[in-house]
Amino acid sequence: MPGKVDVFHGDYSKEEEPTEWFMTFQLSLPSSWNDDQKVERFQLHLVPNSYADEWFNNLSVLDTMSMTALRAAFFKRWPPTKKPKWSKAQQKERIRGHVLQEEDIGTWIAEGRVGDYGQNVWAVNVMRLALSMGDVEGMLIEYAIEGIPTVLKEHLTGEYDTWEEFLEGVRSVPKGKLSTGRQRIAENRARDDAVANLQQQIAQMSLRAQTGTTATARPSYRATPTTLAGNPLPTSPNIAMSMQRQYGAPVAPSRGAMVSRPPLTRALILEKVAATPQRPNTEAGRRLYDADIENWHRTYGNEPPSLDRPYPIRPGTATAGTGECFSCGTVTEPPHTGHTCTSTTPIRPYETRWRQIVTSMLRRVNQFRPTPMPVQYIWPMTTPPQPGYAPITPPVYMVATSEEWGAEQTAGDYADVQEANWNYAVQENYPGLPHVPDQL
Repeated sequence: MPGKVDVFHGDYSKEEEPTEWFMTFQLSLPSSWNDDQKVERFQLHLVPNSYADEWFNNLSVLDTMSMTALRAAFFKRWPPTKKPKWSKAQQKERIRGHVLQEEDIGTWIAEGRVGDYGQNVWAVNVMRLALSMGDVEGMLIEYAIEGIPTVLKEHLTGEYDTWEEFLEGVRSVPKGKLSTGRQRIAENRARDDAVANLQQQIAQMSLRAQTGTTATARPSYRATPTTLAGNPLPTSPNIAMSMQRQYGAPVAPSRGAMVSRPPLTRALILEKVAATPQRPNTEAGRRLYDADIENWHRTYGNEPPSLDRPYPIRPGTATAGTGECFSCGTVTEPPHTGHTCTSTTPIRPYETRWRQIVTSMLRRVNQFRPTPMPVQYIWPMTTPPQPGYAPITPPVYMVATSEEWGAEQTAGDYADVQEANWNYAVQENYPGLPHVPDQL
């Protein structure tokens, strides 16, 4: 009796494979049947009103005279799927993509009534994949070994001529060695994580220490004099006042102590510049840029830009501090400045000011700053020494150059913004900041 064969639709539904179905149908036919009986049985397996039934009804008499003719007509209508041809590069990528997960190594994986360790299951699957692509010589074995985790790779020789040898090499690794290797790797990772956390904590503590350090004010030429030890002031009020008037009375510092702020470095400036919003030079990006401008002025009003208030950068322009023109915001070859800029679309004055600030800061942090040196001024003695009184040693002043301290600066210059005391004298194209309505 013929074996049971499913009916045929001919529409590839429910993973129907016409070629396999036809081969199954032929195997189910008794060898004693003639062609007429076989063709009749074939028609009975076609679903009424299906694609297959419609196709059979339109066949010619020659196509249904024998099973050989029917087979040719069938494969013409439903041709067998051709085996894909993989290039060498594609074969390598497929093998590399078949990755063995570290957590599967040494883990028992059940498959039906039997099972195997994860690395063995993986080795069987990757071997079958390679053989399905025609790699009977084992040329792809080295690419399979590339993706093996260290805990297993360190126990493989890497010298396998066939896939059978490779599979045997994977299976021969004892589970005890794999367990020990996994434990060692876990301990190393825990140690590395602990070291990384400790380094992060140290970095944070260092940053907090720098942030909390109060910068010491550097006195100007008028700073408070320091009396050297070993020379006490005279006890007589008259002589003391005379000597103090002779050598100059102490004066209060004209600036006061600087406010606490972290040291301004090139890295800090570049970090602030990187955080400056700059939209892509597209229609959507320009709309977002206009919204950024409106939001900035709504938040800060007429306040000037600063490191704490970075101004949005126009789309399509260069990053601040890259040698750009302060008028158009672009970098050209050869470079140009605002005096020679011919752009008809200048950037906003607030953005010009922001670019000037960044450029000036970057220039200043790269310059050498002389360390203030103690200077002792000595005046000629015009009053003869008084008996019983030691002469007063002239006071010592901490002197800095005028480049370091401007004559007109006050303590208020340091009380607001972090970048105070930086010279923004880059005025080639800076006309001044207008009010918000003119900005927008």
